[in-house]
Amino acid sequence: MSTHFVLAGFLLMSFFWKLSPEPVEKVSIRIEVGDFESDEGEMSWLLFDKEEGFPNKPEKALKRGGERIKGGKASLTLSDLEKGKRYAVSVFHDKEKNGKLPTSTFGIPKAQYGFTQDAKGRMGPPKFKDAAFTAEKEGATLKIRLQGPGV
Repeated sequence: MSTHFVLAGFLLMSFFWKLSPEPVEKVSIRIEVGDFESDEGEMSWLLFDKEEGFPNKPEKALKRGGERIKGGKASLTLSDLEKGKRYAVSVFHDKEKNGKLPTSTFGIPKAQYGFTQDAKGRMGPPKFKDAAFTAEKEGATLKIRLQGPGV
């Protein structure tokens, strides 16, 4: 009788052991952006892990920030990215340091901007799937080529 309880307890423990989540491996990715028209302001950036809000809704971004521009270049390191997961980054030259991309009445950007995978949109911004990269290799570097005014 007690052998049955021990066996049942062991089976129950192994069931719950399988339900516990596997540890998630994290990686850091470096993003480099060059050819800014000036060092004025900063490079604002948004990191997304899904289509919703990409590329210009900060409230939907997973992370966001601003980086100093020096010599027409800026960079950032994105830490704690889940290995194997897809992400996309949008950047723009934020001369006002207010986190808002200046646009014309028709929504056309008045500042330099760019996306991972150098994604380009047709009649609007690119889709998440076109800018997405997979976080695979620790310390990998991605380069973004700027688009827009003066480029």
